[in-house]
Amino acid sequence: MFFTLFSYTNTTVSGAGLDVLRADTNNATAGAGVFGGLFKTYQQGFGLVWNLPGFGLVNMANIASAQSLSRQSIIQANQELQMVLQQVRSSYLSWQAAREQIDNAAYGVDSAGEALRLANLRLHTGVGTNLELIQAQRDYVNALTTQAQAIVGSNQAQAQLLHDIGVISVNSLINGYKTNVE
Repeated sequence: MFFTLFSYTNTTVSGAGLDVLRADTNNATAGAGVFGGLFKTYQQGFGLVWNLPGFGLVNMANIASAQSLSRQSIIQANQELQMVLQQVRSSYLSWQAAREQIDNAAYGVDSAGEALRLANLRLHTGVGTNLELIQAQRDYVNALTTQAQAIVGSNQAQAQLLHDIGVISVNSLINGYKTNVE
């Protein structure tokens, strides 16, 4: 926005029967026919120039563009948040399922251990066979293996859960997780 104050003086010399002689040609006033002589005219004015490029539409378009980009980034942030929440929820449910598998495998080990004890007792009393004892031993070893695999699966699920909630790092894996680490 510009404010302009301008002032100028026009001097006109005129005489009867003579052509007009002007000292300044900007907006000079000629003498009236019979009134010759020197006339001074003072003019003052005030000008206001308001430069509004594109009638403000360029600025409005820039504002609308910035608002659109802001909304887009908010939508992307919400999508990321939803994805992280889904990953954390899925990892938590996987970890819970793995913990239940450990419990079920422990019951399986207990059952297989009892079956092995009974097969061994039957063999010593002469009622059972070596084949039954070997099968009971195989079932017991399979139950122990299943329990070990369930523990490994639980540990992996727990590590994935810690990764998804953002607390796992090389340092926390080596030294353990500490809540007041700066």
